[in-house]
Amino acid sequence: MDAFAVFSLPPRAVLAEDDLKQRYLELTAAGVGDAGALNEAYRILSSDRLRLGHLLQLGGVTDLNRAGVFPAEYGELLSVGATVLKQSQSLLQKLDRAEHALARAELAVERVELIGRMQQINGWIAGWLVDLRQRLAATGPQGKAPEPAVLADFYARFSFLERWEQQVSEHLFRLAEWHA
Repeated sequence: MDAFAVFSLPPRAVLAEDDLKQRYLELTAAGVGDAGALNEAYRILSSDRLRLGHLLQLGGVTDLNRAGVFPAEYGELLSVGATVLKQSQSLLQKLDRAEHALARAELAVERVELIGRMQQINGWIAGWLVDLRQRLAATGPQGKAPEPAVLADFYARFSFLERWEQQVSEHLFRLAEWHA
């Protein structure tokens, strides 16, 4: 399925979110095409990472797994994030094993500090994603997809950041929602 064709859009790396949503609502209201295909196309086109992967696949790139690709500019995220996630996992285990209210209360300060650090990491990721979207929008002439190597590089960066965003958010949720 070509998600761009479902929406009658030319293939491009950047789409205006509001325009895409408006087009989706118009097509849904008109009952045009298969609802499942329309929903799947919207899911693909509304995600930077999925849209870039789709463009690469349309261009003949079949292996989107770039194992070992690590965007060097996110080194701080990798080092700080890995440490904080390990600390979070350890704290959750301690909280689960704490049998007395006093033991849980002693861990509360560490929990609050970790939540703050995770929120800071999520802030970094959000800022990097905004920057990445701006850099993607600035590549190549409007309406024309960048070269496959450039798309693959952006795809790797979006994939990396979205994986970390998901992991940090899951840990943050578990810590924030933990209660005795």
